[in-house]
Amino acid sequence: MTINVVVITGASKGIGAELALQLADRGARLALAARNIEELEAVAAKCRAKGAKVITVKADVGVEADCKAIVDATIAACGRSRETRRPVEPEPVQQMMVERSSVPAI
Repeated sequence: MTINVVVITGASKGIGAELALQLADRGARLALAARNIEELEAVAAKCRAKGAKVITVKADVGVEADCKAIVDATIAACGRSRETRRPVEPEPVQQMMVERSSVPAI
C-alpha cells in the first residue's frame, strides 16, 4: 500500500476537517493547516487517534509566507517525493487573488 502525504488547508472545521478524518481512516500522512490552531489541534488529535501521522501548521493561505511555511513544514516532516525532480514554485498568492477577484460573482 502506498502511503500518501496530503496537505489540507482549512482543516480546522467543516469540509477540511471531515476530509482529514476520512483520509486518516485510509492511512494518509496529513499536513493540516488553518488559522485557528486550537481547533486545528483538536482535529489533529482525532486523526492521530485513528492512527494517522499528522503535522499541524498555523497558516493563512492569503499570506504567501504562510503558504511557504506549509510546504516547508510538510517537506521537513515527510520528506520529498522521489518523483520530485525540482522544487515546484507556487504561483504568487497575490496573483491568484487578483485572478480570483476578476471573476464575476454569480
